[in-house]
Amino acid sequence: MKKQITGVAMAATLTLAGVGAASAMSSGDQAGSQETTFRVTIEDVSTPGLLDTERAGGTVPLSPGVYAVFRGAANPLFKAGKPASPGIELIAEDGFPMTEAAALAADRLVRDSGIFEADNGILAPAFFAGATGSFTITASPGDRLSLATMFVQSNDFFFADGGKGIKLFNGASPVSGDVTNQIALWDAGTEVDTAPGTGPFQKPAQDPAATDFGPAENGVVTLASQTGDGFTLPATGSVIKVTITPIG
Repeated sequence: MKKQITGVAMAATLTLAGVGAASAMSSGDQAGSQETTFRVTIEDVSTPGLLDTERAGGTVPLSPGVYAVFRGAANPLFKAGKPASPGIELIAEDGFPMTEAAALAADRLVRDSGIFEADNGILAPAFFAGATGSFTITASPGDRLSLATMFVQSNDFFFADGGKGIKLFNGASPVSGDVTNQIALWDAGTEVDTAPGTGPFQKPAQDPAATDFGPAENGVVTLASQTGDGFTLPATGSVIKVTITPIG
């Protein structure tokens, strides 16, 4: 069953639906007996001067984000080569997760979902260099984790899994440890890009409450390294660290 979203989600007054029922009852019962609770920790490991910009001292803040536990090939957050959903657009451009969280809560194929934020609870951006946030999920063998958070020094870049979700089990054994190598930087394709830390349409140069404040690109979700913009991008592991720990 999905959990109540807390923290910033309370402002969105989201009501989470229960998971749709009857797909393969016998296999579901078997999987349920192997359910594991995990803590997922997200850390901003960017350092001053990482980007050649005065904004945020050259660090890369991260926004509050969303997560979803799902099974199968269809990632509920995004699909490479397809237009971004309105919820992913809001995360990638402005760091606001509530719309995507509501969509995940209504998705009957999503087993567990919610919003994550930094421990200080600040919204847009929530994570500053050195900040950490975490959330807990419950999953069974065969389940995968997808997540998304804004690369705040950009027009519409976001960190997420590689597109197919992160495996939470190797066979029947719960995954444990650093999974940052399964995180990628994506371009949502919704707003025309300038180099990280530059231009008037990136979040640090805007009113924090502003949304959709830049020229539309009308593109598709693409790996940021493959957009052809020619920008110098920091290594994923120099900005974000994601760790998964079984706790019960």
